[in-house]
Amino acid sequence: MNTSYDKINNVCLIIIASVATVSALIYTKIVLIPFVISVFFFAAISPLIKMIQTKLKAPRPVAVVTCFLILGIVTALTWLLVIQSFMSFYDGIDTYKAKAIGMVEDISIWAGTYGFELEPDFIQQEIMSLPLVDWIKEFTGGLASFLGNAFLIFVFTIFLIIGEKHGNLVKESLWMDVKTKVSRYIIIKFFSSFLTGVSVCILLLFFNVELAFVFAFITFLLNFIPNVGSIVAATLPMPIILLNQGLGITFFAVLTGQMIIHTIIGTIVEPKLLGERMDLHPIAILMFLIFWGLVWGIPGMFLAVPITAVFKFLFARIESTKAFSEILAGRIS
Repeated sequence: MNTSYDKINNVCLIIIASVATVSALIYTKIVLIPFVISVFFFAAISPLIKMIQTKLKAPRPVAVVTCFLILGIVTALTWLLVIQSFMSFYDGIDTYKAKAIGMVEDISIWAGTYGFELEPDFIQQEIMSLPLVDWIKEFTGGLASFLGNAFLIFVFTIFLIIGEKHGNLVKESLWMDVKTKVSRYIIIKFFSSFLTGVSVCILLLFFNVELAFVFAFITFLLNFIPNVGSIVAATLPMPIILLNQGLGITFFAVLTGQMIIHTIIGTIVEPKLLGERMDLHPIAILMFLIFWGLVWGIPGMFLAVPITAVFKFLFARIESTKAFSEILAGRIS
């Protein structure tokens, strides 16, 4: 009887602790999200800092400043290209609306030949009332919010770099093992995402697609979200192509080209580079993608895989939680 009671008691405690933990994650996400991003960012740039120290024989402060300067210049150039593309899109908003209205008229005529009646006037009014300007303002507001978080991430990262000086003596520590695994994943994921973004950008520029740099940048970001990200990224440019060039060769060529790029890099190149370093089952990735998306929104979806990988690695190092590590890897006995 006591054994049954203890089991029920333990289950209730686990449920209460889980609810309390999730509530704390949601309540403190304003601070925790930038902090977690800074931890992963620190894990990613540490090898670059060490490489600059080794190759250039530079002191650590000089290596840190050089690393941040390189990242800052690359980030600034990327944002300039993205903002310039958005400005050109903003100048042509009325043209896009006119093309959309013309397309609705063509579709209604085509549907009428098959006995389907549409209400083109209602659809055209909805198109004209689309708040595209407000959406662009929301994007710029989101950019300002991102810059605020970027400053907080920068501060956290600087303190982590400063603190690393005192942690180099214990090379076999748990922290070093976790950092090494996470660092490898982020660097390889960054490389594959960059390769995907550049390939998509070249494809879109070849077919003269507007907002090519914007879509390439979004592709680069969404590639960090497993499975779902590549699908969303591949569909985003299609409405612009449909409005500008219609349902022709360009539409299907770009769609097919993106599918080939995502398939080759996502299913051949990236798994070959990553190997079994993460050792996570696809179902586990999908479940935690949904969980962290519900808890932390879009940032949580970007962080889902590295966070899950860290938990799996920690579970594997503790005897009492090794079973959870095996479950995350899909090895259920």
